[in-house]
Amino acid sequence: MRSSILRVLKNIKRHFIFPILWLNETAVISDEKAELFRSKVTDKIKLLNIIQIVLITLGSVMFLDSSLPFSHAKERVPNK
Repeated sequence: MRSSILRVLKNIKRHFIFPILWLNETAVISDEKAELFRSKVTDKIKLLNIIQIVLITLGSVMFLDSSLPFSHAKERVPNK
């Protein structure tokens, strides 16, 4: 099906289906429900950020704690 009116489509070889109607669905919720939803989402994000900081700090402390004995051991060994 080629259209003589739409010259833009003259080079299209295959048939395509284009949407004729687009429905945009929206909803309205109360401020109370919006705050409840927002608090549930943001509380979990804040908790994840705190866990991330704690794990990075713990890993840094463990790394420094394990590297200190090696640096002190090098100082104790006399050079030959």
